[in-house]
Amino acid sequence: MSEIRSALTLRPDLGESPVWHREEAALYWVDVRKGMWELLGGQSWSLITPGRQGLSPMPGDIFFSQDVDTNYQMGLTWQRTPGFRFIVHGSDTVTAGVALENPLQYVGGAVVLPKAFPVGEVDTGSGGSAVGSASPTPNVYPDIIGKIAFDPKTGKGTHQHIDGAILIRGFKTYNPTTDATFSSTGFSGSVNVVLEPVKNFKVVALNYWSKGGGRIIANTATPDFIVNPDFSLSLVHAFDGIYGAEITAPKTTLYGYYSMDKIDKNVTVDADGKTPIGYGIDGSQSANNKIYETTIGITQTFFKDAKIGGLQLMIQYSYLKRTPFSVPVGTPGDAKMNMVYVNFRYILP
Repeated sequence: MSEIRSALTLRPDLGESPVWHREEAALYWVDVRKGMWELLGGQSWSLITPGRQGLSPMPGDIFFSQDVDTNYQMGLTWQRTPGFRFIVHGSDTVTAGVALENPLQYVGGAVVLPKAFPVGEVDTGSGGSAVGSASPTPNVYPDIIGKIAFDPKTGKGTHQHIDGAILIRGFKTYNPTTDATFSSTGFSGSVNVVLEPVKNFKVVALNYWSKGGGRIIANTATPDFIVNPDFSLSLVHAFDGIYGAEITAPKTTLYGYYSMDKIDKNVTVDADGKTPIGYGIDGSQSANNKIYETTIGITQTFFKDAKIGGLQLMIQYSYLKRTPFSVPVGTPGDAKMNMVYVNFRYILP
């Protein structure tokens, strides 16, 4: 997949001159910093995405794994989304910020909705009700994210990073039959560490707890909520984490991760008093209860030059296990997949 990632950065240490940053992926943002204050606007990595360095939006300072197809390690919390970010650089080691980002109330394709519910009020993953379409979802306010990062100095040539974040989301539905409006507030939190106990060896531990923040958990179709028979909302609980290690040398990177996503069942019955609705109902094979992924890989750089670019060989193995809430009688209770990636990559100068 080839996209374009661009950013306009304005920094006083460069004489207030705009500087374009250009890489792969669909990112377009403007970042202005003056002293301890920083303001970012545009489409960038969500502030909820785990970091490696402060609250920097630069791709090299974001944690999205070393995988061949980065950010597709199961369970990683990330988005590339429009928004505004206000950052305070309290010191060389402490950074804090608040972001207002594009909302979307997501149920995905595995939630069974009430028969009479207007589907256009939520995003089912089909694309028809997404923000920006002819019938956008009725979000109450932007996603609100508060985050703080610590990057303590060690004096040993190593780098330590710890960050914590809180996500607040607003949801709203409307019942045209009863003229009733329902709203609910989702809360999520994360604590992430990327520690370097010895030079070039990093230990990773990412943790995310969610009550109504399932959309942020990538590659899992975790819903934010279910809709009750009267069209009120019931939030879905979930937890995900990634744990692993990375070893870097001048031309070689070795990495390994174990990731998980656990989603709670949330079911009820429709207005007829008998039809099951919600997430994880009996007979629904699409609703995930648990997903696990184990990944190991190596990236070998043969050469890298500022004028002619570089060449890499990337090899990755991943083992994936998915456990749905329901399976047909006589079939295995979970599904397993072995995946091998081999990639030659030319790096543009």
